[in-house]
Amino acid sequence: MADEWTNESLTLMTVDALRETCRDCALSSSGRKSELITRLLQHKNSRQIRGVVDPRRSPGKPAETLMPRLRRPTPPEHMRLNPVQPEIAPPLPRRILPPRPMSIAPFPREVKLSTSVDVKPCIPKSLVDDVKPPFFPIIERVEMDVESPPVTKSERSSSPVQSPKKSVSGFSIAFVCHSNLNRSMEAHFLCLQNNPFKTEDVNICSFGAGGRVNLPGTSLNTPFVFDFGVASYEEIQKQLIANDQNMFYTKSGVLKMVERNLQIKPKPERFQDDPRHFNLIVCFEQRIFDIVLEDLESRRPQRHRLSHVINIETVDNFASAKIGGQLAHQLVQMIAESPDWEADLPSMLAKIETTVVLQHAVVF
Repeated sequence: MADEWTNESLTLMTVDALRETCRDCALSSSGRKSELITRLLQHKNSRQIRGVVDPRRSPGKPAETLMPRLRRPTPPEHMRLNPVQPEIAPPLPRRILPPRPMSIAPFPREVKLSTSVDVKPCIPKSLVDDVKPPFFPIIERVEMDVESPPVTKSERSSSPVQSPKKSVSGFSIAFVCHSNLNRSMEAHFLCLQNNPFKTEDVNICSFGAGGRVNLPGTSLNTPFVFDFGVASYEEIQKQLIANDQNMFYTKSGVLKMVERNLQIKPKPERFQDDPRHFNLIVCFEQRIFDIVLEDLESRRPQRHRLSHVINIETVDNFASAKIGGQLAHQLVQMIAESPDWEADLPSMLAKIETTVVLQHAVVF
């Protein structure tokens, strides 16, 4: 007699045999051996069946009966050999239409001319006569002697005709850096010292676009911070002299820079606080270039006037500020000499771009 499903008989079976038995009973075959045994015993008690151990899975013990396996029903033999094919409907017969009857209108073969004048057949004369070469009339050119008015000495000595130069009346330039202390003031100073426009009608300004005016302190944790439009260069100079320990600001050149700024204007100015329109705006830093563009786009356009914004990337130190100021002055000088500076601006920037990285934007 075969053993029923008990804890002892199922323990003698291997894990693979237990898994296969679980699959035969439509149970989950995952888990450890103890879990598989518990699952089979619960299945036996819930279904009230007599579980029999398969002798093939428990060697050395005869089998009495096996539990029926859950399998799909086997189809009949005639369906296995000759599977049922879906019936395909035959194509519909093509409808052939009868030919349409064609009505031929009677047309008289003899056509009579409905005119009282006799018409005789005529052969074109060009087919009868000999072929003649084409005739092309010859036009002679006759030059007329026209006396030109005498040329005076003043006309002979005059220069060739040049295109009229655009007026730079009311032209305005703005130089913008972070604190309106070093880079923008260097370019402002050079343009005032050597004004290429040779006229007082051109407006040259300088600004800062940062949050505040920053100056380095004697240590990293003690910088000098001033507000735009409040502190003047004279007040900044007094504070620097009062805190000039070990001649730090004198040796570093900061006091000399502030003295130069005093000769140009009284105090630092902020670009965002000035509503005026500028034809040319020269920045000296990528971050300041972005701030200026953002501020111009937020403003209301003034009579559809253009502003050319140019960035000359310059490090904020005295040596780089001198180079950046000279490049800005060179650009202003080329604009002053050009008859149409807006049309020639790309070629001017191409000449300067060989030495420094430039950016150019146009804002309405």
